[in-house]
Amino acid sequence: MIENILYTITLFVKPFIVVTVAVLIIGFFLYHLSKKFDIHKKSTRYLGLLTGINKRQIIELSAILIRTILVIYAVLDYQRNITAVLVMIITAATIYIILAPTKLIFEVLNIIAQSIIIYFIEVIHNYRTVISNENYILQVEIALTIFLILYAIYFFLKNIEDIIKPRKERKRGRHEKR
Repeated sequence: MIENILYTITLFVKPFIVVTVAVLIIGFFLYHLSKKFDIHKKSTRYLGLLTGINKRQIIELSAILIRTILVIYAVLDYQRNITAVLVMIITAATIYIILAPTKLIFEVLNIIAQSIIIYFIEVIHNYRTVISNENYILQVEIALTIFLILYAIYFFLKNIEDIIKPRKERKRGRHEKR
């Protein structure tokens, strides 16, 4: 019994360490940019995105950042248990959905699509390593990996836009374009 619990905990250790290190690196990068803050530098653009957001928006931003890092980790690391990473991705997405309930359908479809693609990449990788190591199978695996990374980055940026832009400003921008 205790062995099963410890084994389950060990499945979450490596993804947790990867996410922690990635978030610390991003935090150090943003701290370094803010330390040398000058209104006339390019770094002001990146820091300006984060000004004026409240605590709820910071938690939403953290949840989507962690989800995106986990999705990229899931497709780039082949020595892992896919279930543990998918549980962590779904947990991060659930936090975002709780804080932004208007994005429920969008996020559920996004997570389902990402989970299915991660599973397909895992199946193709296992097929390639166990049954047949053909070039076309490797090409399909690489194409799916690149697609999922681009897909995750696109929705990460889309979610950042939804968090940072106030709702009234988005509506006003749509009416002005017409």
